[in-house]
Amino acid sequence: MHMLTLFLPVLPLQECEYLSELSCKSLRLLMTLTNAACRGTSQSRIGIKHIYGQVLMAWQQKGSVKDYSNFFKHMLVSSGMPASHVPEGFIDDLDSPAMRTYLLFATTIVHEFAHAFAFAYYQRTDPLTPREPFVGDDRASELGHAVSRHILGGIPWASGHAAPAGSPPGLRTHMDAYAPFGIYFKEKWQPWADPGRYATGNDHLEEGKDADFKAPVVSYPVAQRQVDNYFTKEMWETRVPRYGLEALKFVKIPEWACSRVPGPLPHMPFIMTHLA
Repeated sequence: MHMLTLFLPVLPLQECEYLSELSCKSLRLLMTLTNAACRGTSQSRIGIKHIYGQVLMAWQQKGSVKDYSNFFKHMLVSSGMPASHVPEGFIDDLDSPAMRTYLLFATTIVHEFAHAFAFAYYQRTDPLTPREPFVGDDRASELGHAVSRHILGGIPWASGHAAPAGSPPGLRTHMDAYAPFGIYFKEKWQPWADPGRYATGNDHLEEGKDADFKAPVVSYPVAQRQVDNYFTKEMWETRVPRYGLEALKFVKIPEWACSRVPGPLPHMPFIMTHLA
């Protein structure tokens, strides 16, 4: 068995710059043609963009530098959120969003390492072989998201809004890293993807498509209390040893859920959908 350990401290910004050699949002794999375990496999390397280092360094310096809190003030203005809808402590509680950033960063690392292991051990000797193995009832061969779903029960994303006209470049990327409006998760990756339309090769299965196309896509916000629990001794010294991965699963809160209902065209559920 090959074991690979990655340790990523929060580095000073100038030390993070050299890690951003690949143009990507966070982490991204670059596959090489060198065989790894055997023929049909490949080695890969992970390039880390410095956005997470920037955000977490800004958080660590929040007592002396106002860049971190200023971003959240800017987000309120750009979102057009009425004062009556601003959560209590949105500007003052700067530790909660940092915990969300850490969680998203950790899941992204796990996601990309899943791809790296797939490239290294999953043989593709035929061009028609799916890029990665299928897992469970997922119709997409996307091992990074499948592993996240296996561990956490869903795929986490930062909540946000479309960048308004005239916004500085990269605003949406910063929103994804700062996670100012919380985190939500979905259970499946691309359940409405149609093989041959958005898929590459055989990376999506026909089997199960009809059921997926009839089902709504549900997003569940993650309670901040649960995010905070991931950073406690009780979680890792008591709950995980006792309950295993079940202790890490996101908790569904139905009354907070948002469902995207399939559109009227049975073969294209993503057309003319609305929020329920």
